[in-house]
Amino acid sequence: MKISLKRALKLRKELEAVLAKIELPSNVSLSLLIQQNVDDPSTVLAPGTRALTEKIDIYMALSVVLANLRVGIARANVEQGIENALAQAAHHTRVMAILKKLMAAGTTPSEEQLKAELGYSLQALQNPERAGYGGASRAVNVSVVLPELQKKAAEGYLETKRSLEAIEDNRTGLNSSVHLEIAEGDANLLRQQGLI
Repeated sequence: MKISLKRALKLRKELEAVLAKIELPSNVSLSLLIQQNVDDPSTVLAPGTRALTEKIDIYMALSVVLANLRVGIARANVEQGIENALAQAAHHTRVMAILKKLMAAGTTPSEEQLKAELGYSLQALQNPERAGYGGASRAVNVSVVLPELQKKAAEGYLETKRSLEAIEDNRTGLNSSVHLEIAEGDANLLRQQGLI
């Protein structure tokens, strides 16, 4: 059975979710009001044990299917250049985070404004009665982000975002056009479990 890479990725997530929530019916309730349960509990335990081992077998088989699916996805990603696109997309996302942080930073004040602030702070340091609440500070924090640098970051952010969108569009197209082969036995198991 062939499925698209896009469907394979969705199926992988579904299988991971199923295998993360393993439920094993490991207990049965034996009524003490039924004498046969007290005399020979194996008649009630045997069906419970059978149900448990069937459930374990299903989970084990689903785990094998998931492993095979992951190998197929990885192979297709490398062969079709999707792995490269994923790496480039991750790089672009990191670059955008850096540029966004730079865009959000305060900018260096104008030289005139900076000199006025430094002058006021120096006067406050020299005349403690003018310092106000908490006393005068011996330093002034000033942003080193020049307005030109912030503007360049904004332009770079938009350019990187457009490039990322192109990479994602290309990757989405590949995910839809590339197909994986799933063994018929695996496909039957997935159908029985309602996953395909």
